[in-house]
Amino acid sequence: MAELTAFGYQPRQSFLHRCDARVKIGSLLIVSSAGLYARGWGLLVLTAAAGAAFLCGRQPLWRTLRELRWFFILLAAILASRAIFTPGRPLVQVFTVAVSSRGLVDGVLVCWRLLLIVLSAMVLAATTRASEIRAAVQWFFAPVPFVPEKRLGTMLGLLVRLIPLIFGRISEVRCAQLARCVDCRKNPIYRMRVLVVPLMERLFDAADELVLAMTARAYHENRSGPLLQAGRSDWLVLSAIAAAGLVAVIV
Repeated sequence: MAELTAFGYQPRQSFLHRCDARVKIGSLLIVSSAGLYARGWGLLVLTAAAGAAFLCGRQPLWRTLRELRWFFILLAAILASRAIFTPGRPLVQVFTVAVSSRGLVDGVLVCWRLLLIVLSAMVLAATTRASEIRAAVQWFFAPVPFVPEKRLGTMLGLLVRLIPLIFGRISEVRCAQLARCVDCRKNPIYRMRVLVVPLMERLFDAADELVLAMTARAYHENRSGPLLQAGRSDWLVLSAIAAAGLVAVIV
């Protein structure tokens, strides 16, 4: 069986798990929107709020860092490209390649914002059931005309369920490759081919099994979802996140 990943729901007894899904999605939207405009101290305020949510949700730190190792490589590439290709006063120059101070600052801010959004989304996915996310999305889009909120909620609910499934299949293929010493092959094209082909086959098989299971159970988008109830503590959390987002944009 594939190992559980930090991108899926992890049942625990915490305040964040009991919090209303609408409040958590609204908090994610506030943090993401404020993070696009915040700089310096503002991002620090949002990071403190996201860190508090991470600790409140009792998320495993080392597993999260391990799951994000490839994302950190992407952030490093973004930082390097920003630092090299943004014009400005050069800090370090090696032959024709120069690292500008403006590009370095812009790269750090962009990577900080992306990491903040990803960590906040991971906390939401790890502390909220897919059925609650579906019900919350339907509640948000119900007043919007000409938008099939139930279909949209079902699609997002399935997406949340499929993310840990994809990572599980990747882990299975990687373990099979390690057992067959595929990493000893130096040809990157061969290693990519033996990873992608069986991975896509497993994903399509899993999708077919999911479709058959939904069809056999007469699954329909009009099914009733969980009852969402927001208490006083939920509104206090949303107010605190909104205040943090406002402070982050102003400072």
